Amino acid sequence: MTARAEQLRTSLIAVNSGLVLMLLLLLGCNSQKEDDIGADTTVSDKPKLSEEARRKYENVINASRKAIAHNPNDAVAYYNMGLAHKLLGEYTKAVSAYKTSIQLDPSAMDTYHNLATVYLDLGRCADAADAYKKAVSMKPDTPLPYHGLGVAYGRLGRHEESITAHKQAIAVDPDFAEAYYGMGMACDKLGRHTEAIANYKKTLDINPTHANAYSNMSLSYRGLGQYDAAVVACKKAIAIKPDLSAAYNNMGLAYDGLEQYADAIGAYKKAVMLDPDDAAAYYNMGITYQAMGKEKMAVDSYKKVIAIGSRGKAADLARQRLKELQD
Repeated sequence: MTARAEQLRTSLIAVNSGLVLMLLLLLGCNSQKEDDIGADTTVSDKPKLSEEARRKYENVINASRKAIAHNPNDAVAYYNMGLAHKLLGEYTKAVSAYKTSIQLDPSAMDTYHNLATVYLDLGRCADAADAYKKAVSMKPDTPLPYHGLGVAYGRLGRHEESITAHKQAIAVDPDFAEAYYGMGMACDKLGRHTEAIANYKKTLDINPTHANAYSNMSLSYRGLGQYDAAVVACKKAIAIKPDLSAAYNNMGLAYDGLEQYADAIGAYKKAVMLDPDDAAAYYNMGITYQAMGKEKMAVDSYKKVIAIGSRGKAADLARQRLKELQD
């Protein structure tokens, strides 16, 4: 591998499949390293709903309003309204409804928990952590708030605390697969790749169909320089969930590590076919085209990154690459 190819390869973007929070939290993605970029931002995209589902949640809101008009102190009605707003992707309205519900009934742990998930949707991770702590204090024998707290700490870059929170979830429920998965992500962020793999394997012992665990395991193998094992892990993820775009992106990274650039490009192309807004895959494709000496195709890939989102780290890196190519 030439020095220039090695420099380009180390610029690739890894994509962690996000932690799956129970109840309301949407799937997200996080970056593999501090200087890398995940496929999504800290603010969740609004969920894609069928018209039937949208009408259903709007009906819940209307029914809740009628209940509140009859009884302004109906905490359950505000809770239901918050849930419906959350599912519609109306996060600010959901926060307002949940806060009112809490004012009317401060003893409802579920309300604090769901409020925390909405804070995560909004990227308000510190507020989410505070709400999860309140939920934990109210019901310490429930694993979900510990798991949520671990997710919030992870997004804040407090990975040791994330591990501690997930261990507390496991102490309550030793078969809680998502807690092991969360520990795997935190360990990987800390560069403890072997420990991360062990946690992903434990996740899969409990839930053999956990495609995200295989996808993220590939990143840990990559961190150890075990690129063949990383490819295998991605293929297992894809066998379980063929539409998991992050697994194709991560497989591209593994192929890049093996200097199998044509296979890497094929994997990145599959990722963007599944998710046309996958800026990470387009960026990685550009890096790989550069390593192959195909600068025009690299330029096209970087321009697509910027077209997807003109702001953010991916776009900034793409602009930097374009400037380097033009100088």
